[in-house]
Amino acid sequence: MVALYNDFSRFSLRGLHWLSLFAALVPSAAYSADIDTSLGGFVKFQSAFLDPARPPIGSDGARLDGEAHVEIQAQTDTGVTYGGRLQLLRAAKAGDNGSFADIGWAWGEFRLGDYGGAARELTVSAPTIGIGQIGGDLDRFGAPSALLAPYALNNDDSAKLTYLSPAVLGFRLGISYTPELTGGGIELVSEPHVAGIDRHRNVAEIALGSTRDVGAVTVTTGASAVFGDSVPGSHLHDLAGGSAGVKAAWNGFTVGGGFVYDGAGTLPLDGRPGHVDVDSIVSEFNLGATYDLDRWSFGVSWAHDYRKAQASTDLVSAGLTYRIVRGLTVGADLAHFSRPAGLGNAQTSALLAETAIHF
Repeated sequence: MVALYNDFSRFSLRGLHWLSLFAALVPSAAYSADIDTSLGGFVKFQSAFLDPARPPIGSDGARLDGEAHVEIQAQTDTGVTYGGRLQLLRAAKAGDNGSFADIGWAWGEFRLGDYGGAARELTVSAPTIGIGQIGGDLDRFGAPSALLAPYALNNDDSAKLTYLSPAVLGFRLGISYTPELTGGGIELVSEPHVAGIDRHRNVAEIALGSTRDVGAVTVTTGASAVFGDSVPGSHLHDLAGGSAGVKAAWNGFTVGGGFVYDGAGTLPLDGRPGHVDVDSIVSEFNLGATYDLDRWSFGVSWAHDYRKAQASTDLVSAGLTYRIVRGLTVGADLAHFSRPAGLGNAQTSALLAETAIHF
């Protein structure tokens, strides 16, 4: 547990900034509002078994990870909703973290903070379960992961302003503006770099999503576009990409996939072991299927990446989780990454086992 306690050193002062901002946004009539406060998060013990040619990050392929946050939601007598999320303990994966303040009414919701945006909210990609298969936690141990969203913005924790509309004729609109991407659109990597150079500024996200029932099947569709300027002096190109996807759910079974286009030369180098030249990815297809059966959940997914001046790559993963009691799960993911033989053949396999407590 010492490792988990040490993780509290990752508590971000940005959270206090968003909390003070939230306090400033609270309507003056707050005393008459119904206020709900909840604590959420998880504690995970994970152990990875990797191809010997791909050593894990760390000494033993195991880790203890945790995340904790507080959420506040309230509604005034006039129907205005407001609230926020304050990150107390940061998890290893950027997509699990974030603080924000939000306010909404019949015309939609405004959110200000470092938790997601239009692309994260409305992009549709291959469904996953539990640990996450092609988009899961194996990337923390040296195996690769899929993009799933334009410029991997589902893992970006830059401060941004987002507007999410209510559903109109079954469609929902999302718009986000980010002054500067913290990590160039991917998770930060601990390597020497010139601060402020490998970045993008004035990033705009526009997304449109729809969820509707077709008989007994629930169909969800989504599309997004992302634009942004590279910092002068950067070796990066401007952002001009997007995604489109669809998934269908019926009686516990979900199937779907998406296409992501990022263009060439837009992402900074991701130096994590297993992430073979992520900066060279131009586009990606992803497909997946999941099935929930009482306490058991099963998932398989596949991602095919096209790369600039390199062979395309494939990532195939299967996973399962078992819910022992509410909030307590065990699970495993098995993934295989490959590059076509004869074109710089490279392969690796990895198995990740997890016990998790969610609260």
